[in-house]
Amino acid sequence: MRPMLAAIFLIGLYLSSCNKQEHGVGVGLFNEDNILGAHLIDTFQIQSYSKIEDSSISNSLGNVNLGFYNDPFFGPTRAGFYTQFEIASSGINFGDTLNCDSIILYLKLGYGDLDYYGPSNEKLRFDVHLISQSSDFNKDSIYYTSSTLAVNRESLVDPDFNNLVQPNFTDTVFYDRDTSFQSYGIGVLAIKLKNSFGQKLLDLNGTSVMESNENFLEEFKGIYVSVVGEDGEDILYIDVQDYGTAIMLYYKEGTDQSLSDHHFIIDDISAHFNSFQHDYDQSSLRLQAALVDSTIGNNYLFTQSGGGFKSYVHFPTLLDLKNSQVLIPVNKVELIIPIEEGSTKDYAPPEQLFIFRINDDGEEELILDQYIGHVDGFYNEIENQYRFNIIRHIQAVLNGDLNPNGLVIKTSNPGNTPNRVLLNGSLADTLYHKPMEFRLYYSSLIN
Repeated sequence: MRPMLAAIFLIGLYLSSCNKQEHGVGVGLFNEDNILGAHLIDTFQIQSYSKIEDSSISNSLGNVNLGFYNDPFFGPTRAGFYTQFEIASSGINFGDTLNCDSIILYLKLGYGDLDYYGPSNEKLRFDVHLISQSSDFNKDSIYYTSSTLAVNRESLVDPDFNNLVQPNFTDTVFYDRDTSFQSYGIGVLAIKLKNSFGQKLLDLNGTSVMESNENFLEEFKGIYVSVVGEDGEDILYIDVQDYGTAIMLYYKEGTDQSLSDHHFIIDDISAHFNSFQHDYDQSSLRLQAALVDSTIGNNYLFTQSGGGFKSYVHFPTLLDLKNSQVLIPVNKVELIIPIEEGSTKDYAPPEQLFIFRINDDGEEELILDQYIGHVDGFYNEIENQYRFNIIRHIQAVLNGDLNPNGLVIKTSNPGNTPNRVLLNGSLADTLYHKPMEFRLYYSSLIN
């Protein structure tokens, strides 16, 4: 990146309307000893609105999401995932005289510090289906939060299994039937599948299907794991990198019908992706109004992961600085976006929001500040807001290096998190809310 030119701008119009003095700003950006006085302009016009995200890439991530909740602002959100399950690359041989004892889908609950998202950990009704052989599902393709694959109509869940399950993050589950050495996991969800499915796998023993993983994936494209009904108030995080996420086949083999088991692999190498469904017809009247009237975004904004919402911000009067009369160097530029009070009850805001610029082709690109890690955008719990440092982007716009096409605000990790946030616009009612602010700090030779 070429060295940044000193930002010198003409100003007059704004000095008469706002001339607040701030000493000490610009630390880390300019030598504080050279700042004779620092001033603030915060009267720029801000236009903002929300728009449904086309979709977010959701494949090959470290975790998947599974669950359902009904958000008071955003309405119902449902999350499920598609994944391959694999055998060893060299193929397998189960033995002979094979009979299925049971087959269980295990899902390791939690991912890092994340367990579930929503008001509370409640019972969920799970379902599992085989992905249809007509589906083209592979590791080299890109999948999005709105992507779907054709699945077989028949459920794989054992009809005698009560699939309304309370996820337990502390229970210990033993995977192996061999009591001499048992691997185990803590906080693992177990979904019992039909024995007929397990027997189908065993009956393919000795055939070309079991000779290689490539052949196996031609026969079994994978599974779709979902929730049905409207039970639950949470969406779970499932760790696909953990040994505990797998399909375990327990079977009897040989003349003595001794117990054995086989671990079908589900991991971060297996093709997998999240699929989210949002029902905005059942969302709040405020959100439905924002969908048809973009000017409402000047009062409040909706931002949501899982292919939900993103927010746009424009500064129509920014280039008026070029028509001013006083020479100034800019020290600091920040965009402050408060969260609507009370909107995060039961639904935590994203830990971080990302900010992009819109290029001349209408595509999203990282702003210059993002490349040096200075942009911030982290949730400030004390102030209940997000703050973005965007001096390099704004300088480039004012210098004429970039067109003022506006900015896009999105959640971090939108393809594998279900979180959301309700933000205040610049015209938010100040009696109840803190409005969005755009602040430009500059130094002047005359205090």
